[in-house]
Amino acid sequence: MIAFGGLRAALVPAATGGVAVWGALHLPSVGASILLCSAFTQIVGGHAIWPLVGFAATGAYLLVLGVQCWLAARRGPPGEAAATTPSGSGCG
Repeated sequence: MIAFGGLRAALVPAATGGVAVWGALHLPSVGASILLCSAFTQIVGGHAIWPLVGFAATGAYLLVLGVQCWLAARRGPPGEAAATTPSGSGCG
């Protein structure tokens, strides 16, 4: 409340540049999660695998998606030269 000056302030998203479509595709992050979890199931057994696979899948997905969005934002919109310091990630 303090940051926006009360409850009636409108939340408006910041204007950011466009990002290439490949920056929002989830295939690499889902694939990395599946591969990592498959490897863990071959190495670890028993009840320990359940929380390990859950954390590994979530962590791998978010990490790969974050890197993918960062790369897409650094590259900039199609038809533009690569930006050296992007103003925002534009992914999400």
